[in-house]
Amino acid sequence: MRAEALLLAVPGVLLVATLGAVPLARRFGVGAGYPLAVLSAGAGVLLLTLLGDALEDPITVAGAWIPALGAQWSLRLDALGLVFALVVTFVGAVVLAYSPRYLHGGETDPARYYGALAGFAAAMTLLVLAGDALVLYVGWEITTLTSYLLIASVRAGRRAATRALLITFVGGLALLAAILLAGAWLNTVALTELTDPARWSGEPLVPFLVLLVVAAAVKSVQVPFHVWLPTAMVAPTPVSAYLHAAAMVTAGLYLLLRFAEPIGTQPAVGAAVAALGAVTALFAAAAAVRRGDMKELLAFSTISQLGFMMALVGIGTRDAITGAVVYFLAHATYKSALFLCAGAYDHAVGSRALPELAGSDRRLPLTTGAMVLACLSMAGLPPALGYVGKEAALKGALHPPDVLRFAVLACIVAAQALTVAYSVRLASAPFRRGARTRPGELQPPGASEWPMALWPAALAVVTVWLGTATTVLTPLTDAAAEVAAGAPPATSPALWHGVTPAFLVSLGIFGAGGVLFVLWRVRGWWRLLPDEIGSRALDAFGRLLRACGRPVERILVSPAPATHLTIVFLVSSVVVWAALLAFPATIGPAGEAAPRWGVSVLIAVAAVAVAVTKNWLTAFATLAAVGFLVAAWYVLLGAPQLAAVQLVVDGLTVILALFVLRHLPRRYVDVQWPRRAWAAGVALAGGVTFAGLSLFQRDASPPPASESYLAEARSSSTGNVVTEILSHYRALDTLGETAVIAVAAIGVVAVLRTRRGRS
Repeated sequence: MRAEALLLAVPGVLLVATLGAVPLARRFGVGAGYPLAVLSAGAGVLLLTLLGDALEDPITVAGAWIPALGAQWSLRLDALGLVFALVVTFVGAVVLAYSPRYLHGGETDPARYYGALAGFAAAMTLLVLAGDALVLYVGWEITTLTSYLLIASVRAGRRAATRALLITFVGGLALLAAILLAGAWLNTVALTELTDPARWSGEPLVPFLVLLVVAAAVKSVQVPFHVWLPTAMVAPTPVSAYLHAAAMVTAGLYLLLRFAEPIGTQPAVGAAVAALGAVTALFAAAAAVRRGDMKELLAFSTISQLGFMMALVGIGTRDAITGAVVYFLAHATYKSALFLCAGAYDHAVGSRALPELAGSDRRLPLTTGAMVLACLSMAGLPPALGYVGKEAALKGALHPPDVLRFAVLACIVAAQALTVAYSVRLASAPFRRGARTRPGELQPPGASEWPMALWPAALAVVTVWLGTATTVLTPLTDAAAEVAAGAPPATSPALWHGVTPAFLVSLGIFGAGGVLFVLWRVRGWWRLLPDEIGSRALDAFGRLLRACGRPVERILVSPAPATHLTIVFLVSSVVVWAALLAFPATIGPAGEAAPRWGVSVLIAVAAVAVAVTKNWLTAFATLAAVGFLVAAWYVLLGAPQLAAVQLVVDGLTVILALFVLRHLPRRYVDVQWPRRAWAAGVALAGGVTFAGLSLFQRDASPPPASESYLAEARSSSTGNVVTEILSHYRALDTLGETAVIAVAAIGVVAVLRTRRGRS
């Protein structure tokens, strides 16, 4: 019980931080980051106290949520979730502690910034601790919304935030579709059930996995969905260090690691994931080499490293999965450190451009030292954790059994060589000489650097220390790899395994990376590499959509109701009759009583009278007669309760229409016969369509849903099935409709007041 209580306390602490962020920011300004950092670190400490229990047996807390789907609100802490949750909480604490110095004197609103950042931390923790797919989806979507707020927290970031929101929204839809399909097929959305390959026996697993891969590719910025991340670098640097290096963009990696075992049972899906990740890794590494802005270089580097880890999940061997887990930890620490270093350079030098960092090693020694250590890990050099993760990954990727696996390995090796090249370039930038002096430096030359440099230095030291102290880390990473792959790794990651094939490949990568760096310095070959292809393609696609949408816009902006009714009737006709003709259906019930046919004929005659009359009052009266006849038809079909509702609604509608009658002319405006013929044709198409819906039915017996409605009505005090549906089954729907009507009424009143004021 103690473990379950502590597990509930983890998101509880982060929820307290989220709710208290705005009041703290109002009280302490940018200094609110310090108490929020303590809360985030406290959540991480709670997770560490659960380390032993989680390694022995997953800790689960659950409660009833949606019984019809077998869904529960549930938290489940196992080794894989613990790895990601520790990164979210501790890196979040570092970023929050770094933020006060970065935000000081800036344009960002502290209340909005800290509220969104704390909310993101809570949502990301909920995502990785979810024991239920619907809970995971809730966390997934909240991270999307909070990331939008954080990117848009600066004025220049609104367009980039909109792009990120639109693209990541596609991934959210894919994830929701996958969850709904799983719930329909397996009648459960518990992650322990969905990640069990045996549970999918006889069910279509591949469509489910394809939707998951799409969701993960969008969130983890794989080609071609990567275009939103480089433009998101306009966000504050702490946001980039947290969301775009350690947390949000790794949510897709977490999703695929969680479903690595089912992916491993489908070779085609695994090959597609491996190929997608390898292409992304190589493409983004080539783009990173030529970037001159530090944050842009790190953005493309993040895309490349995420592609590398996704490729490892697609390869699917136990050592490859272990390498992905270890490399995730390395990437979270060194990339967050590098982004924070970028913010420190930006404040001290007034620029993030690499040529203008020349000579800053003397002025900012702590920041430069942190960047060198972080670049050491990014390049995969010993003794950093990046080297340990890369060795484990290469061990799992070697010995390809087919041409595709060999091509994936070649892309990974080439991407890692390019990573070495741009890591050396980045680390050597502050040591160059001959920088131009910028007149508008943001920090005086005598100011101390340690308030901003302390936090990236701490992360850089951690990434190197973890590489030398692998015995501290391996119990957790081995257990996480076992959760993901379904089996423990053959060997635990270590700094030295002897002269192995993976070690020899690493030597080749280091040599190739050095040669590429020299070639860059001498020839400038990197200028020929691909650059911003995805952004140009996305912008071109947007222009094409806008061009195609202009004719539709000219139709839809028409103020004539007839135009909109025409669209509704014609689209409904096409969809309904396509469905009726595509699937076999029976017409029934066959034996219609004479009174029903008589009422039906009267309804048709009254409807035609409404259409041909030229007087408004006559039209309203005839329309009311149509409604009353429909109620009579319901009575003949044995639904008097529905007839009563129809009479009330029809009566109120006619009364409201009569209030409008005094503002209309006595007769209709005369319309030319071609338009009348067109309107008649559309009306007939709509009428025949809805008649088809009422006549065609699959089965004469009521569906199960109807039986449940009737059972509820019999047990209620009213005995009215319509009342039961409106009050119990459609209560929220009715509330939403009421809200829409209220908003429309407010709009009408506002328009009338405006026109009255002008007159």
